[in-house]
Amino acid sequence: MTSIEPEPESVVNFKTWFLSRGGYIHKDVQFKQVPSGLKVLARDTVPADTCVASCPFSLAITPEVSKKALLTLLKSPDGLDKWTERQLICTYLSLHWVLSDSHPRYVLPPVLAHLQYINILPAAETLRTPLHFTQQELDSFKGTNLYGASCDRKRDWEAEWRGCKELVDSFNKDWAAGFTWERYLTASTYLSSRAFPSTILSATPSLQATDSSYPVLLPGIDSLDHAPGAAVSWLIAAPHSATASTLNPAASTTNNSSEADLAVNLVLHASTHAGRDIFNNYGPKPNSEFILGYGFALSQNPYDTIVLQIGVGGPNAKQGERKKFEIGKNANGAELLWAEVLLLDSPNSETTEKTYDDYLRGAEKLGDMVFRLLDNLPKVGNAELHNGIRSTIDPRGMLKYYVDGQRDILQSLLEFASDKERSAAETALAQGIELVFEDGELIEGEESDSGQYDDA
Repeated sequence: MTSIEPEPESVVNFKTWFLSRGGYIHKDVQFKQVPSGLKVLARDTVPADTCVASCPFSLAITPEVSKKALLTLLKSPDGLDKWTERQLICTYLSLHWVLSDSHPRYVLPPVLAHLQYINILPAAETLRTPLHFTQQELDSFKGTNLYGASCDRKRDWEAEWRGCKELVDSFNKDWAAGFTWERYLTASTYLSSRAFPSTILSATPSLQATDSSYPVLLPGIDSLDHAPGAAVSWLIAAPHSATASTLNPAASTTNNSSEADLAVNLVLHASTHAGRDIFNNYGPKPNSEFILGYGFALSQNPYDTIVLQIGVGGPNAKQGERKKFEIGKNANGAELLWAEVLLLDSPNSETTEKTYDDYLRGAEKLGDMVFRLLDNLPKVGNAELHNGIRSTIDPRGMLKYYVDGQRDILQSLLEFASDKERSAAETALAQGIELVFEDGELIEGEESDSGQYDDA
């Protein structure tokens, strides 16, 4: 067993609260205070196929739980009906702080039931998503999709917060004064970095978000950091099934319990040695999602993508209509983009058979677009770009990993365009037309000995 310093008081209080309400944390799971918040370690070796934490459905923070509490506190059902799931959950979280601060000895109403959980979440000043950057730090991402996405998110979340604050103010002006943008942002960041899709709260669970799913928070389950490829399972069982250190996957949902009696159980399939971090796996996400939602990035992330937006071609296209394409490593998904690029020069028909000339123009158009995007990427090696960036936030590492991934994808798109150009040249040659290339570039052709003209 490794000697580890005692857990912070906030963790002791959380565990007492959590366990008393049917939650479960393995005896060898140890929380340690670090500058960024809390990390989870193995006090002693945790064997493979062990359930390390279990959260009953009844302790999950959902829009339904949040709305019920807000109806009790604000007594305004009409206004709440128009709120998004994020507004409901984030206002619910924020009111824990608001009411605690306004009355130091005030006992929170029973409907505000998650204070001990909130108290172990990272402090606002330690959060590292782009919405917590200074303007100079955010500006270092200019020229990338992430910069625009960060600006859009801030605009949207601020608009949500103003709508929530207006309703709170109509009921209690003192509460509204404490319901600050900083608190709403902190709660929203918790939701973006810790939430699971609501599809997990089912006897037949799924971690795949759908159009109708929404984010939920699972105390205890959400405390572990991410490790790529960590072998884990989220199993659904009655809470008492998790009181043993090892959970039997085959028995996870074979009981007759109703969904209200079930719990989400996090099972690790690889052993963790004493003193080592215990990791979860957040799934195959690109660095853009990790940075925007979580505040970190991975080096050489195989799941990186870039989103490209181009005008829509074809006879049914509306003026100004644009379409987005998500391209992954090795130009994965580029064929759909290529089909749209070809339509840009063939606006009258989507079915007309394309000639080698169409493919040449399409390859050139795609190549030009990619070159512009590459040229706009931040120059990560430029020392001036990193001046004024806080080491405690350090978006430099995030920026490098993110830009490296974007550049790799764009380079693979250039190779994709070159392959299409070579294929067009082969098609032309098969038709007796020889194309002239110089240093890999197509140049104006001259009349050939056969009397034919090389295509330009």
